[in-house]
Amino acid sequence: MTEADKAYAKALLKELIACDTTDYHEENGQRVVERELLKLHCIVRRINPKPELLAEKYPEFNIGHTYENRDCLAADFIGTGGGKSLILNAHVDTVYPAQPSMWKTDPFCPVEKEGKVYGLGSCDTKAGLTAMITALRMIEKEGRQLKGDVYFHCVVDEESGGGNGTLACLNESRHADAVLVAEPTELKPAGAHMGSYAVR
Repeated sequence: MTEADKAYAKALLKELIACDTTDYHEENGQRVVERELLKLHCIVRRINPKPELLAEKYPEFNIGHTYENRDCLAADFIGTGGGKSLILNAHVDTVYPAQPSMWKTDPFCPVEKEGKVYGLGSCDTKAGLTAMITALRMIEKEGRQLKGDVYFHCVVDEESGGGNGTLACLNESRHADAVLVAEPTELKPAGAHMGSYAVR
């Protein structure tokens, strides 16, 4: 990774942090992600979750959510053939900042200190989202051609219930041999997802 790549990643991360992407405001960040994807050689699509369709098809779908102006983004990077395929998945939405007065800094104003960038969503998962976009950009910039396809999914509605945005993308995308999810794991790759329970 060159210094220019690092500068690009840091600038993109800060721009995403500055976007309010709390539930029902994800479009603020999706416009930034879409802008960067359109600079690359890929097929970019917007996918709007359809609750009726998804609830009928997937028992895991979390009902009661609406999706006006809440699109997911999918980008297909088609390989030369003969390789394994990969899905890159990250969510653009964040939790609410609760009591901003309790924060040491403005949650929507990125602050860099001692090599770290602070702000709402910086770790979960705007840093992962930035890393994936930066990696795809570096591959293209260096003229590398992957044999396998890469399917990039930037989803909405993860924080308020889990997987509705991801289910929407999977429903309208090709399946892959593996998936890399950008959830924070203290930089230790994990072969499983923590998961959650919904109790009635």
